[in-house]
Amino acid sequence: IPASWEYLGNDDVRYVLGQPNQKNLLVIGVNPSTAKPKEPDNTIKRVIGISQAQGYDGWIMVNIYPQRATNPKNMKPLSNIIMENNLEVISFICQAFDVKDALFAWGNLIDIFGKSSFLHTSQNQIEDLLKEMRVQCYHYSNLTKKGNPRHLLYAPYGKKLYIMKSFFNNTKLVRFVWLIGKFCKFVIFSNICLYNSAAPLASPKLARSSR
Repeated sequence: IPASWEYLGNDDVRYVLGQPNQKNLLVIGVNPSTAKPKEPDNTIKRVIGISQAQGYDGWIMVNIYPQRATNPKNMKPLSNIIMENNLEVISFICQAFDVKDALFAWGNLIDIFGKSSFLHTSQNQIEDLLKEMRVQCYHYSNLTKKGNPRHLLYAPYGKKLYIMKSFFNNTKLVRFVWLIGKFCKFVIFSNICLYNSAAPLASPKLARSSR
C-alpha cells in the first residue's frame, strides 16, 4: 500500500479506501467499484475534490455494502459476515482517525432492490453505529426527489454540506410530500374530467341564409 493511503480489500470486496490526515471526512457510498490506491475512479476523484473544497485535509471512503460491482444492480447478498466486518471496519476507522463528520452519498441506488433489501438493512446498521459514536452526518447539496442523500457524481461543485437530522424521518417526509403532490394532481385531473363529462353539449348554431 502506498504511503499516506489506507486500503482494505481485494478484487471482490473493498472495505475502505482513503488518504486520512488531521481533519477527515468519512464518505459513505452504496458499493465500491474499481478504485484502488493511486487508481481513483470518477467517484473517488469527486470525493477528493469535494472534501478539499469543504475544508477537509483527509478523506476516507466506505460503503453501505463492500462488494465490488461496476453496476450496483449486479450486487448479491453474500453473507452477514461481510456486513458485520463492514461495521467493525467503520467503527475502527472512526476511532483511529478521529472522524467527526460523515457524508452520506449513496443516492437513489440504495433503492434498486427495494426498501426492505440488504442495502437498507446495512444502511440502518451504519447509521445507528455513527449515532452511537456521535459522528455528525451530512448530505451534499439537496436531497433527491426520493429523499436520498445525493450521489456525488450527480451533484455540482460549490454546494454546501447539510446536516442529516434524521435520515429515516427525512426520507419519510419527502416521500409523503411527493405522494401528496401526486394525489393532488390526480384529484384535479379527475375533477376536470368529471366536469367535462357532465357539462351539457352546446347547441350548434345554425346559420340562417338570407334570401
